[in-house]
Amino acid sequence: MLLNKQQIKDVDDLPSKVVHMPEWGGDIKLKTMSAKHRIEFERLNANTKTELETIIHLIMFSCVNEDGSLMFEKEDYTFLSNKSAKSLMRLFSEAVDMSTLSEKSLDKKAKNS
Repeated sequence: MLLNKQQIKDVDDLPSKVVHMPEWGGDIKLKTMSAKHRIEFERLNANTKTELETIIHLIMFSCVNEDGSLMFEKEDYTFLSNKSAKSLMRLFSEAVDMSTLSEKSLDKKAKNS
């Protein structure tokens, strides 16, 4: 069956997942990055100096509100950088799986910056 443009537009191909965050007392919804958000993430990440910066950037482009809109804005970077690294790593690991990113390539990119 050949698809038309409207059929492609109507398909939700960005699955989401709820991750329990016991240390934060609730759940966080993660969503697969769209191509647009992936481009923004890669541009922002191009200037990172540490692996933790990359982790925070990925979380910023993966955590969403109930309606699917991004939960965090660029101004939230500082707030997120003051959260537990263990908590951030849990979200990061889930987000890497969902957005088909390789932790190895992200680590290499952060080290080459």
